[in-house]
Amino acid sequence: MQRAHYEQGRKIADVDVLTQCASEIGLDPVAFANEYAFVNADGLEQHFKESRALLAKVGGHGFPTFVMETADGNREIVQTVEFLGNIDAWRAFLQVKIGGFAA
Repeated sequence: MQRAHYEQGRKIADVDVLTQCASEIGLDPVAFANEYAFVNADGLEQHFKESRALLAKVGGHGFPTFVMETADGNREIVQTVEFLGNIDAWRAFLQVKIGGFAA
């Protein structure tokens, strides 16, 4: 998907492009299209709309964006780049933020 989007400039949000990509990696294109239609019919587009609205509301700039909501309802973006490959730092961060976190 990364190559299709970034290298080839294909519109990976388009079902026909997704089906072609599925076929290119050896998946049955008809089965893929049927499964995609099934999943999409179950509120997927609404989920995407809600996710984009939340992203805009919190000031995020892309996916993934991690957002933590506090007990009082405030939300803050969690910058995760410093935790990549460092599970101990991530665990310590969570312990401070939410307390009582058991690993």
